[in-house]
Amino acid sequence: LAFEEVLRACGLMPAQVTLEIEVDGVEDCAHLVRAVANYKARGYGIAVGRFGRRAIDFALLREIGPALVKLDQQLVASNRPLPPLIDRLHELGAQVAIESPDTAALREQARERG
Repeated sequence: LAFEEVLRACGLMPAQVTLEIEVDGVEDCAHLVRAVANYKARGYGIAVGRFGRRAIDFALLREIGPALVKLDQQLVASNRPLPPLIDRLHELGAQVAIESPDTAALREQARERG
């Protein structure tokens, strides 16, 4: 709640803030799911960053229910077909973005692959 006091002092409400979580390496998924549910209940948006860097866990995403999933650059640069992955993320209700496509080549590769 202290965080919300800081936001209010800045003129912001939780609905104007999206918390980005990196789920790789989370050891206690049940605790993460409860924590995310608490933040969502208070109005915060949830994003998952660097998705696909190590593993792709749709079951965890389904439980978290992020509004946004940011694909990791390594996933985009791999030969994995992106359209089926993006379709599946959309089915979970998430918007999809690419994590920092900082080179023209990576942006072009992402466009070509859907």
